[in-house]
Amino acid sequence: MKRKTFNRQAEDILNSMDGAARAVPNDALFRLIEQRVSIPFSKGRTVSLGTLSAAAASVAVLIMLNLALLSKKQDAMPSGDARAVVEYYGILDNGEMGGI
Repeated sequence: MKRKTFNRQAEDILNSMDGAARAVPNDALFRLIEQRVSIPFSKGRTVSLGTLSAAAASVAVLIMLNLALLSKKQDAMPSGDARAVVEYYGILDNGEMGGI
């Protein structure tokens, strides 16, 4: 949209508002809003910063422990050749599982 056209449309809109009455809220609605705003803040709806940081630290520690355990578990299983896997699981030549 060209700038002149946009400015003219904005002026038309502003001019069309001449003589229009401003919106006035209902007195009952205004009192109801004041009552809601004046209600004291309840501490039961929030979580303290200490609790939040303790929970975040606990989650971080659990994730790190899980990652450490997963990396150790991957190292425990031999991954070189099929013979090492067969020996690790105890699979016999006839297809039976000996060690499991």
